[in-house]
Amino acid sequence: MHSLKIARVRAGMNLGELARMSGVSANTISAIEHGVREPQAMTLLKLAMALRVDPATLMQEEEKTAV
Repeated sequence: MHSLKIARVRAGMNLGELARMSGVSANTISAIEHGVREPQAMTLLKLAMALRVDPATLMQEEEKTAV
């Protein structure tokens, strides 16, 4: 889920910061960002709340622009 990484970088957070703010482990966030795992609904909600974005934003297809 490349859009999660884009949202995280735009928010100025590293994996550890997002993990602390969301309550989701850094390993889980990394796995989601690399497409290894699909997030459960509650995980997606926690990440979106920590990033202050709409959960739908995190479900968008990969953007063609580089981060």
